[in-house]
Amino acid sequence: MSLAEPVQTGKRNEYPFVSGHSRAQWVAVLLLVVIIVTIISVVSDSMQIQLLSRAQAGLSISEAEAIANDSRQAAIGYIYFTVFVFTAIAFCVWIHRAHRNLPALGNRDLKYSPGWAVGAFFVPILSLFRPYQITKEIWKASDPHIGTGGKDWQDAPVSPLIIWWWITFLISSYAGYISLRMSLSAKTIDDFLSLSFVTLTTDIVDILAAILAIALVRAIDRRQEMKNQQIVYTSNAQNELT
Repeated sequence: MSLAEPVQTGKRNEYPFVSGHSRAQWVAVLLLVVIIVTIISVVSDSMQIQLLSRAQAGLSISEAEAIANDSRQAAIGYIYFTVFVFTAIAFCVWIHRAHRNLPALGNRDLKYSPGWAVGAFFVPILSLFRPYQITKEIWKASDPHIGTGGKDWQDAPVSPLIIWWWITFLISSYAGYISLRMSLSAKTIDDFLSLSFVTLTTDIVDILAAILAIALVRAIDRRQEMKNQQIVYTSNAQNELT
């Protein structure tokens, strides 16, 4: 199924429910690592701001201090990038599974596909709103309090958690872009000091976004597990009656 291909309706689901719990756990663990690394980055950014503020005030800074600061910042940046890549891959694997489970949970007339659940994050302009819409679809279709009548999921409520997660994600992404642009043009102490403040702000938003992402992933995983258990229980009960 291509990214642009809509989910077929009226067809029997070819894929059984496959628990995404282990995938969700991996995402949560990696996001927790991201939070820890980012907290370290906040401390490091604060130390750099103090160092640059001293230089801006005309106070002397030894070469050893400057080298130590640059080495520390570079090491943290490398670690963060590595963890971020693994976290992004784990999240894509999880969200693909989460969406692929929706038909097996009794849902029909889904607007998007598992391929779109991943690909929408990488399409320019569309990535500003489509992942939010797809995540909202996953949330609603995973509601254990909604029946398995095909279209019943469309009437399910949506949690504010999704919109807050997406807002912080967008702010984090934009702030990271601004930070990158500033780092490429920074030349003076004032430039690097401004960059440090922007990076510090970005790190704080990243922490909030990661916390909300953990809550979102765990909530969707819990909803899908509960709904699948209800379907299995109902199916077993019906089999016992026949």
